[in-house]
Amino acid sequence: VLNLESTIDFTNPEYHNSLWVFDDCDSGFTVSMQDLDSRLTKEEVATLSVTEKQKALKMLKAKCDSASEWVSKSIQSFMMNGRKFSISLCLVAHKPFDGSFENKIVNEASGVVTFPASIKKNLLKKFIVEKLGFEKAEAAQIVDGPTWYQYDFLYLSHRTSRPFVLTNSFLKIFE
Repeated sequence: VLNLESTIDFTNPEYHNSLWVFDDCDSGFTVSMQDLDSRLTKEEVATLSVTEKQKALKMLKAKCDSASEWVSKSIQSFMMNGRKFSISLCLVAHKPFDGSFENKIVNEASGVVTFPASIKKNLLKKFIVEKLGFEKAEAAQIVDGPTWYQYDFLYLSHRTSRPFVLTNSFLKIFE
């Protein structure tokens, strides 16, 4: 059972030298009625009055919001302090311009992997320039070719002395 009152204690030696994967955390969380109260089965919920259902739904939303906030704070805590304990973080997100802490994520990341086949060309360019700090000309070199969407993956390293891009078929190092 998660303690939503505090973030994950990454100082616990059990977590040192580990990799944590957070997947789809930008999609929100779903909590069932039974998570609120084990007696609230579908059958039981069906017998509730409209007022009782509204109250339960309000509690359900608050629980979902609380879980989302807890995960967000835990991720931020790992990003800011995890490397002190050799903790790596892999964060899978589907909305590169959505959320309250994406700038912190990009600033702390050693690299970003995208899957161009599922991203609109202009959005990918915008992300590369605005979030990763590449020059517009560099972004154009990455995505203006006729086969940019055919990359299986696109790894962008923006925090090295010489930014580079790696795909399944090419490597480009920028001066």
